[in-house]
Amino acid sequence: MAQRWYAASEARYLSTTDEQPLVEAREDFLDFKRYGDLKECALKHPKLRVKGGLNDAGFSKTRGFVVKFNLEGVDKFKASPDYECFASVFDELRLPDANAFVMNILLCELGDYDAYNAEELSVGLHLDTTVGIYSRHMFIAHQVSVLYNSVPNDMVGGELELFPYGDGYPDTGAAPEKKIRPKENMLVNFRGDAFHQVRSYKTRSGSERVSLVLEQYVIDDDAYGKTMRFFEAFKSNMTMM
Repeated sequence: MAQRWYAASEARYLSTTDEQPLVEAREDFLDFKRYGDLKECALKHPKLRVKGGLNDAGFSKTRGFVVKFNLEGVDKFKASPDYECFASVFDELRLPDANAFVMNILLCELGDYDAYNAEELSVGLHLDTTVGIYSRHMFIAHQVSVLYNSVPNDMVGGELELFPYGDGYPDTGAAPEKKIRPKENMLVNFRGDAFHQVRSYKTRSGSERVSLVLEQYVIDDDAYGKTMRFFEAFKSNMTMM
C-alpha cells in the first residue's frame, strides 16, 4: 500500500548525487572516553523517554526528541545545555554543503520477549523528509548518519534495512539492498534518498537500543529562507524517524 509520503502530486526535492554510496558503516567511531560520555548523556537524557502517540503508525514503537535548525541556529543548538553533549559529534558529522539539520535521539521500545515477531518493524519504511521548512513540498535529506549509542549484547533482530530510491515507489515486498546489524559505537552513513526501516528486536537483558540520528539537507537558495532557525520537539508531536 502506498504511504502518504509517496504521493505523486507532492513535489520532491533531492540533492543526492550518483557518486554517493547507498550506505557505509564504520565501527569504533569514537574513542573509548568520548563514546562512554555520549552513551551516558543519551541514556540519561531527561527528554529521551517521552511517550506519546505519533501521527504515523510506522513510528509508534519509538520514543525520543527532535531538534531542527538551519545555519543560523547551529550556535544555539551547540550552546543549549540540553544538547551540548552532542555538539562535538555534530561537528564531526557535519557536511560542508549542508545548511539545514535534524538531530534525533531515538529509542526503539522493547516488546515482550516471548511475543517477539521477526516480521514486525520498530520503525516503518520511510524517507527522511522532516527538515524544518515552511513549504508544502517535500525536501529529502542529502545524507543521514546514525550513531548507535546503546545496543544490547544479546539483541535478536533490530537490523537497519535500506532500499535504493529507484523510481520513488519502493516495492514493499522486495528484499532490502543492504542490511546493517547495529553495534555500539558504530556509525552508519546512508544516502538521504534511501528508503529505510528498522526491524523489531528482543533481548532478555532489558537493555535499550538508542541511536543518534542526524539528517542533513542541502536546501537551494530560493527555499532556504523558509527553513526554521531553531525548533525542538518531542516525538509525541512529530512524524519522523
